[in-house]
Amino acid sequence: MDPPTSVQSLRIASWNVDGFRGRKIELKELLPRLDVDVMAIQETKVEDAHTVRIPGYLVYRRDRNRHGGGVALLVKRGIDHHMLQVPQLENMEAAAVSIRTRRYGDIAVVTCYQPPQLPLTDHDLRAVLETWPQTVAIGDFNAKSPEWHSTTTTTRGRVLLQFLQNHEDVAAYGPDGPTYYGAVGRPDVLDIALLRAIPMDADLTTHYEGATNHAPILLTLGDERRGEDTVAKRRTDWGLFRAEMQRICAPIPVIRDAADLEAAIASLETDIHTALEASTTETTERRIANYAGELPLMLQDLIRERRAAKRRATRTAHPRDKQTLNQLNRRVKAALEEHYQDSWQRHLESLNPEDRSLWTMQRALRTTRKPMPPIHGENGIVYTRYEKAEAFADSLELQCRENLLDDEDEDHADEVERRVRRYRRQPDRDDIRPATPEEVRDILRRLNPRKAPGCDQIGNRILRKLPHKGVMALLNIVNAILRLRRFPARWKKADVIFPKPGKNLTFAASYRPISLLPMMSKVAERIILTRLRESSDELRVIPDEQFAYRSGHSTEQQILRLVEHLSAGFNNRESTAAVFLDVAKAFDRVWHDGLLAKMLDFGYPVGLVKLVESFLRGRKLRAKVEGALSTYRDVEAGVPQGAVLSPHLFNIYTSDMPRTERTTVCLYADDTAITARSLNPDMAKRYLQRAVSQLEDWCNRWKVAINPEKSTGIMFSRRYQTRPQGHVKFNGEDIQWATTVKYLGVTLDRTLTWKPHVEAVTRKAKMVRAKLYPLLCRDSRLCLRNKLTLIRAVLQPQLTYAGTAWGHAAKTHLARVQAVENIALRCATGAPWFVRNSDIRRDLGFTSALEAIRERARKLFERAEIHSNPLIRNAVDYRPEEAAGRRRRPRHQLLDAG
Repeated sequence: MDPPTSVQSLRIASWNVDGFRGRKIELKELLPRLDVDVMAIQETKVEDAHTVRIPGYLVYRRDRNRHGGGVALLVKRGIDHHMLQVPQLENMEAAAVSIRTRRYGDIAVVTCYQPPQLPLTDHDLRAVLETWPQTVAIGDFNAKSPEWHSTTTTTRGRVLLQFLQNHEDVAAYGPDGPTYYGAVGRPDVLDIALLRAIPMDADLTTHYEGATNHAPILLTLGDERRGEDTVAKRRTDWGLFRAEMQRICAPIPVIRDAADLEAAIASLETDIHTALEASTTETTERRIANYAGELPLMLQDLIRERRAAKRRATRTAHPRDKQTLNQLNRRVKAALEEHYQDSWQRHLESLNPEDRSLWTMQRALRTTRKPMPPIHGENGIVYTRYEKAEAFADSLELQCRENLLDDEDEDHADEVERRVRRYRRQPDRDDIRPATPEEVRDILRRLNPRKAPGCDQIGNRILRKLPHKGVMALLNIVNAILRLRRFPARWKKADVIFPKPGKNLTFAASYRPISLLPMMSKVAERIILTRLRESSDELRVIPDEQFAYRSGHSTEQQILRLVEHLSAGFNNRESTAAVFLDVAKAFDRVWHDGLLAKMLDFGYPVGLVKLVESFLRGRKLRAKVEGALSTYRDVEAGVPQGAVLSPHLFNIYTSDMPRTERTTVCLYADDTAITARSLNPDMAKRYLQRAVSQLEDWCNRWKVAINPEKSTGIMFSRRYQTRPQGHVKFNGEDIQWATTVKYLGVTLDRTLTWKPHVEAVTRKAKMVRAKLYPLLCRDSRLCLRNKLTLIRAVLQPQLTYAGTAWGHAAKTHLARVQAVENIALRCATGAPWFVRNSDIRRDLGFTSALEAIRERARKLFERAEIHSNPLIRNAVDYRPEEAAGRRRRPRHQLLDAG
């Protein structure tokens, strides 16, 4: 995505729409036709729960959250801007953004709505006009004065006029024609613009558009002549790229030291960019505002006729003219709805899973892109994208530091640091197996071409097209890394983006960062990872309890293992006490010296340890927000987010987590569960406390922080009493008991009825189904084959995730799961009410969600019986037919009919 750009001139429109949702179609047609940069909306009449999207524009809302009112700003995508915080107002409603101009800096644009039943106050005017140096306040002020072409003067008009007389740097602009006509009285000007310290020529006009009693106004700042809105398209001739790379690639250099290594990488990057530039052509195409394209000529004529009728009715206020206007409003609205509906249906007919257009559309419907609000930084609230980038970088810098624990074992930390210093003086006589051309080519073939590139701007698609000379140059670099035990500094820099916010959008720590690393570095990492895994397997470092980032292991298998363990306890009349621990910033705060010391103690080759140390040390990151980059920050701890090696290094770091008798540990990366079973719930809690106390000592030794407040305890039992006496404690703090807990995406209740999980699953699946409704509804022209593909690939996985673990639930619960899919199938096919759901699935040849769960369970149990991990084999080592009359376990679902 291209970064936003500043503007030379501004076109700011304002319209009291009397209900946002009812004017959406008219706005979609009006905004591109008037080439509006910023649209100020008044009386939106929407609530927080309602989502409003306008193609090509970002929406900033300030809802009233009660009847009527509300304001919004629509800003064209691609314009450099940021949201502003409006001071507390007494009566007025307002929202503001700052627009970056090329010559005059930032200009604040404020949409204002003054409710007619409330007085206009000097406080509100000062708040919207004096907060920012250059301001445009535009909207419905409900204030009249001949100074801005109104026909009379009202009380609010006198207040505003007095304010203007006291503030010489503020000017009021009224349009040349009326902006409002009511059921009674003469048409008049209510919608105006107030400009403070704006050094640009201004022109304000009325446009007789829309079906409300307000006419939009358009404020033009500056006199730039605009050309057609275009978008640049880049096309690469990959055959030419390969030929050019073969021609310009320098001879393979001899790499003797770190400087030679950095120079070789820089040379390869330069050759790739040179060949790419020579083989890429750029063309400009007219930007298509939305899938509907141009309006038909008949519809354009009808809109022009309505425009003339509104101008006439506004000026004459004659009942016959108003009647004609109302008729034309209805005709235009119906014609626009029909046009957009037909265009939508044609667009649906063109969707195809082969060219990914179908998946792009469903993702767009399921994803709500919201503008990033102001962020709370270390020095207060920040607004611009540059300030936000620095605030995010500050937050990341704090996250990537070692944990400072109150009960840290300082003597052990000193010993670890001495151990690492001693190893650096050890001779390195280990040979790391060099990479081969076939190994590099195989990795390049398996690269995902849609992954975003790092700071070198060389993506996987480019690497997959490298010719022989390019592959050999990359191979030479990788083997030099293995030989020198040095990871290049150029590949230790990450650009961090923030696409998925957490619960609180205003705090940097709530966002989920994604690190973009150079793709060539990931090729080298995969080769190093192969050698590292070979050593880990030979030394048997990774424990069987760890299921993350291991071949043949999955979240579903870990959940199944836990559920089998709990169910077996029920059949033995045992209670199971469990804690689910929250590890704070687990990956970001791995202690580097601790990891290296563990690798040495486990017996990893010294050369491999030195290479891992070079990989970890000296890393830098910078935050990237809408194209704005922060300064680079040092990464003092943690395994690099987004790196190929990081998950395995984390598994090594946590591999010696203590195990105790009579307890079971379930690990999936940092998702940790510890359980203890006993006939006596209090004894189970005592066993669990002993295990947690040992884990507490281990955490203090290895600088791992666990948050007791976010951790959860639960007593799984068929008994009436739900909680034992007292709590499990970690570092002196109680871990609270709960009746349900979420682990790896599955909700477990204390008696394993699965009712809470089914409720959560069906709730989430219904939301997905609702978002896909425009594609699945019976009126959609999307072909039935594609509808079924969406149900199978998007909706069904929401219902069946980890179904092997809970597919033995009561039939009433499973029926609720299947009902969500049944409704989607009936919606997609348009089947009448009297047709059975089973007949629909049979005629379509469609595998139901419950059938998919059962089939997946059959395959998973078959694989589990011969799995290399004994914990998985032992978990399913029972025969359900021999357990008749006892508590159902996951394997019982294989006996169910259907």
